[in-house]
Amino acid sequence: MPTSTRVLDDKMFDSYLDITEASLSISKLSELRNWEIEKLLHCFNTYGFVIVQCVSLDNSIEDFLLLTEIFGNLTRHNRADERGIVPIRPMAGYSEYLGASNEPHFLHTDGPFEKNPPKVMALQCEVPDPIGGFSLLVSSKAIYKYLAEQDYNGLKLLFDPNIFSIKRDNQFHKRAIFNLKNNRVEMAFRDNDGKASVSVLPEASRAFNLIREFVNNPKNQIVFKLEKGQILITDNTSVLHGRTGFSINSTRKLNRLNFDGLSQYYSRLLFGFKT
Repeated sequence: MPTSTRVLDDKMFDSYLDITEASLSISKLSELRNWEIEKLLHCFNTYGFVIVQCVSLDNSIEDFLLLTEIFGNLTRHNRADERGIVPIRPMAGYSEYLGASNEPHFLHTDGPFEKNPPKVMALQCEVPDPIGGFSLLVSSKAIYKYLAEQDYNGLKLLFDPNIFSIKRDNQFHKRAIFNLKNNRVEMAFRDNDGKASVSVLPEASRAFNLIREFVNNPKNQIVFKLEKGQILITDNTSVLHGRTGFSINSTRKLNRLNFDGLSQYYSRLLFGFKT
């Protein structure tokens, strides 16, 4: 596995990135020091993600919820409990949700069914799977650059607000895949995965297939195992995330939160990417 650090540009990476560069070791979230917050913001703005290692290993749900102080209000989800936590583990009664299964979850951004998808996604690992359940990350900026080289006209079509249709359960939405906001480009994406049903207008089919080709190429993916005590935080507008499958009998358990980005640090959080 490559170990050299390679950040191709801000928010742009490939499989050669050494993820320790985007990692932060702390005691626990309830004891965050100012310099640790600065490192967290730096990683988020530079790579589009950060892996927080809570050394004490006893980071509670209450600690996890403290991320609202940095990343803003929790956004709603159909499977969230009363605290806003979305459990990521096999669960009966949620056949339309990959997060409640042991199946592979293709690379995607959270909330493309919504008019305003969450800005930030966070996953807290309580129990990792011993064999499977690897996390996958792909840079949206790298996707954009690839499309600009391979199908520039198709890329422009992906800014059309009606180009992409997505349906899951009782949710349906038409949207652009790329959106220009505050001079930065944000991405929303999901593929047909057995739970969600997606389509693009015929004229954009080549560009959409190029996205599929790019995100499924291991050279463009960061692959790692999220371990007990670790929290993965991503800019949901500039990084796609996914996971490999694992045994149906696995005790793997993660917790997910999504945020709107509207915190006291809003002016310092860089969402999306510069072209």
